[in-house]
Amino acid sequence: MPLSNEKITARRVADNEVSKRFGAYGCAVHSPTPNRPGSISDELTNGFEKAGIPLVVSAKGGLKTPALIEVYPHVALLNLMGLSKRLEYKVLKASK
Repeated sequence: MPLSNEKITARRVADNEVSKRFGAYGCAVHSPTPNRPGSISDELTNGFEKAGIPLVVSAKGGLKTPALIEVYPHVALLNLMGLSKRLEYKVLKASK
């Protein structure tokens, strides 16, 4: 889920970096649009903020916890499992 302290309207630097580093493994990211993730991302971020868990987009100056961070766990699985290509995990695509 793309998260940001600002409205997400297009690809971000983070999206480009993940795609550049992991695209060859089939782990590029979708381009966010104003509608996707849109209000879902905003509501998620705001809900955590109201609960006292702010979104942290940089660890510059130290990291205070608790903190909400955006993650892309598939690239971690890729590395931990020693795979050279993304793990097919989506039910609709598993038959392929």
